[in-house]
Amino acid sequence: MNKPSIPEVASYVAGMASIGLSMSLTDVGAAVGIVIAILSFFANTIFTYRRDRREQRESDEKLARMKMQQPERLQPAQLQSSLSRSGQPKSVQNINKNSAKPQVPADSSTKRKRRHRPRLVEPGADG
Repeated sequence: MNKPSIPEVASYVAGMASIGLSMSLTDVGAAVGIVIAILSFFANTIFTYRRDRREQRESDEKLARMKMQQPERLQPAQLQSSLSRSGQPKSVQNINKNSAKPQVPADSSTKRKRRHRPRLVEPGADG
């Protein structure tokens, strides 16, 4: 490979300079906008990839903590002994007993009585 001579390098530099100087401010703005758009695309891609990895790690850690806190599952024989005769767990049966409201007989004494409302008389009206 030959080393480029000074006149060859000068011609390339002059060509790039003429292209740069022939561009208007609108052309420069468009070129800068394209470069910024491409750079922001790559930056967004990198940061999205990093965020996805971080969220995945957090999700895995949370799942591991939940598995450690989860009580051991009961075997069918243990489950059967924890149920009452009604088929409900004993704790649920106790809650149902405590929360039962007494039944009130529906007779005429408990019915709501109708109130009498006095009629309003307009001022100055005889009657």
